Amino acid sequence: VGASTTLSYPTPEYLIIGIWSEVLPKVLIASVYRPPKIGHLQFLENQLASLRLDYSNIVVVGDFNANLLAPSFDASQLREMFEVLDLSIIALAATHHPISLAGPGATGRDSWLDVCAVAVKS
Repeated sequence: VGASTTLSYPTPEYLIIGIWSEVLPKVLIASVYRPPKIGHLQFLENQLASLRLDYSNIVVVGDFNANLLAPSFDASQLREMFEVLDLSIIALAATHHPISLAGPGATGRDSWLDVCAVAVKS
C-alpha cells in the first residue's frame, strides 16, 4: 500500500501493507524504523493520514528511537503524530536495556524506543 522513499537525506523507513477479506474489516499495518536523531516524521504521518479513512483498524509498530520514558523533543513529536492520526500508543515498559561498561555495578539507562500504536473501529 505504501513505503518510504529514498531521499538525499535520512528519513524514517517504513513499509505499509493492507489486509482484508470479504468477512473481516480491513487492517492497515505499518512497520517503521526511525534512525536515531532523524526527524521527518511528516512523511510517515502524511502517508498514514492519506490511508486513514480507508481502514477500520490500524497497527503501527517499530523502532522509533524516541524514548517515551523521558521528556524530549523526539518523544513529543512522536506522541503528537499519533494523536493527530487518532492512534493510541499501547503502554509498554522499557524496550531497550543497555549494558554500561563504566565499571562494577554501573547500569545503563533503560528506554522505551519500540512502539506500538493502534486504532480499532468497530
